[in-house]
Amino acid sequence: MAGSLVLASASPFQRMLLENAGITFQAKAADIDERAIEGEVERQGSSPEEVALILAEAKARNVGQAFPGDIIIGSDQTMSIGTRVYHKPLI
Repeated sequence: MAGSLVLASASPFQRMLLENAGITFQAKAADIDERAIEGEVERQGSSPEEVALILAEAKARNVGQAFPGDIIIGSDQTMSIGTRVYHKPLI
């Protein structure tokens, strides 16, 4: 039998999506350096969509280590125009 559902994110917007759908889950922020991962995959020529998928997987794998047997949802969003990715402000 599958375990609990865990959202690998600190994003209030992603939590709200699941809450509004009436889904029971817990949320845990991933302990990864998103900017370092983005920088590396962007240098490799990854598209904005690929960057988001790679970050989502990294978050899920990181949080999954603390929740073996549970179902982990890793997600990420990127804002881009063409191939240019815009990042969150550092504030």
